[in-house]
Amino acid sequence: MPVARLFVEGRSDVAAVIALARCHNVQLTRVAVVSLEGITNVRRELRAHRDGAPTAVLCDAGETGFVTRTLDADDGLDHPPVRLFVCDRDLEDELIRTLGPRRAAEVVRLAGIGDSFDRMSRQPQWRDEPLAAQLRRFAGAGAGRKELLAEAWATALLPGAVPAPLADAVAWLGATY
Repeated sequence: MPVARLFVEGRSDVAAVIALARCHNVQLTRVAVVSLEGITNVRRELRAHRDGAPTAVLCDAGETGFVTRTLDADDGLDHPPVRLFVCDRDLEDELIRTLGPRRAAEVVRLAGIGDSFDRMSRQPQWRDEPLAAQLRRFAGAGAGRKELLAEAWATALLPGAVPAPLADAVAWLGATY
């Protein structure tokens, strides 16, 4: 049987999904979580993997129209229906909102990059912004930081408090193996 695939926008999404799968004892031996390296590559990847494998896409709400149009345009192609999981704003927002900004900031400190976050949050353009906005900016402002924090925040979630799109995606992965 072909491997099931969950296509995600980038490496931070891969890190978060794999961390959640690990936390929920979902084996990933028969499934692949694949970074598209940008959602605009979804058409190319869907067309390259027409092997009958169960397929899903995790995307941000702002990208749903693009993904849906892509799926509609490929409707006549030979692949099974593609499952779609949608984050409200984006993955980081889902994680920060679910953890709560204070807990998300604690996780930043536990990850060993609290001093960098403190420096950024004191900058004039950020010091008056809400903590959640500071955390989102901080996650996206350093090489590898978004991936590191996505994994750390996902791991810090309580089992019953996983954002719906991520919980559904992990459950889908678990059901496909």
